[in-house]
Amino acid sequence: MRNVAWLSSRNTVDKIILVTGDTDLVPAMKFARREGVQVVIVNIRQGFTL
Repeated sequence: MRNVAWLSSRNTVDKIILVTGDTDLVPAMKFARREGVQVVIVNIRQGFTL
């Protein structure tokens, strides 16, 4: 979570794509969005396999 905030606050990235099955990083993604970073969250179900 600290890495997302650090990258967002220093204009290091312009887009973050997160692929996850839980909501632990939602606060970090909200912070990134407030910093002007485009955020894409791909939600996968638990037990999903390729």
